[in-house]
Amino acid sequence: AGNRYFTLVWGSVDPSGHRLRYVNAGHVPPLLVRRRPDGGIEVERLGTGGPVVGLLPGASFSAGEARFGDGDLLVAFSDGLSEATNAGDEEFGSERILDAVAAHLDRPTKEVLARVLESVRAYCGSEPLRDDLCLLVVRARAAVAGS
Repeated sequence: AGNRYFTLVWGSVDPSGHRLRYVNAGHVPPLLVRRRPDGGIEVERLGTGGPVVGLLPGASFSAGEARFGDGDLLVAFSDGLSEATNAGDEEFGSERILDAVAAHLDRPTKEVLARVLESVRAYCGSEPLRDDLCLLVVRARAAVAGS
């Protein structure tokens, strides 16, 4: 059927060059979050790519490239997380996800993930989720000699 489609983010890591090549096919842009030398936070939204897959025959896609360094976090999530709503039908949004990540940026990835999920649950209260909820948090680490 012509009305079937999906979103997709595909990536490939070159650890020696500290590069992430990716294609975003209509998905909510993943966030690459890093601590700046001054202690602040820098965010890169990985949106380069093209439209959703399967809806537009012959669509073309572009590859994006991002630099990553030791300690940077890649945070990818489904629209079910960013579009989760509270009792006032207001969406949680990507900015609240980023706020939760930034507040725990230096913590282990498992804890960052848990804090983001706690934030969305607190925001939604007793409102049921309307869509899937998927969250991936990955930290870049420098290679250790001999490993």
